[in-house]
Amino acid sequence: MDKEKKKKGLHLKRATKLKIIFAGLLTTVAAMFATIYLADDQTHPKPVVVGALFGLIFGGFLAALLMVLGTRDDKSVPKYDERQIAEQGKAYKYGFFTALIMLALVACSGLFEIEIPMEQSMLCIFIVVVMVAVVATPLIMKDAYFSLRENKRFLIIVVGILSLVNLAIGVGAIASGRIMTDGKVSFMGGANLAAAALLIYIEIAIIIKSIIDKKED
Repeated sequence: MDKEKKKKGLHLKRATKLKIIFAGLLTTVAAMFATIYLADDQTHPKPVVVGALFGLIFGGFLAALLMVLGTRDDKSVPKYDERQIAEQGKAYKYGFFTALIMLALVACSGLFEIEIPMEQSMLCIFIVVVMVAVVATPLIMKDAYFSLRENKRFLIIVVGILSLVNLAIGVGAIASGRIMTDGKVSFMGGANLAAAALLIYIEIAIIIKSIIDKKED
């Protein structure tokens, strides 16, 4: 009986995962078509807002998918050990000061009337990307990026796929001329390129860390 219950529970968990994958795929396809259509529709009043909305929806499903598929259900294993938590505190501090410095530079650019060739929304994305890269680097190098419950290999594959998808969308934006608006890098054209750059950087950092660990072994 216990074995049957365990098998049934496992089956239900797999069914839930499949439902999340299916819902995520449908949302992704809908978001891609809707964003492309609205971005090309010059009569739409706020294509950037609509595109960002679909991006958030896709991101929400993706986050749920990663949490379900990339995490083990073993409650006996702690999510992070004490060393990892300590390293995370240091990394978050680095990210905070990086964002603080970059925001101060943006404020100074306005004070001295130095024009930054980015839309405000794209500039915010750029700051976030740099901040996340600064946080991710020490976390990866100190083995505090992945939790003890996460499937590291699966998440590495997902990051690689997402980087290629964002890169393809960014290249499409360049080809269609949506990368620049009034001489500035636009949110619709540059956000995916920024995301691709961040994900590729994280992937490279993980590979470098793996090479270092192999040499040490």
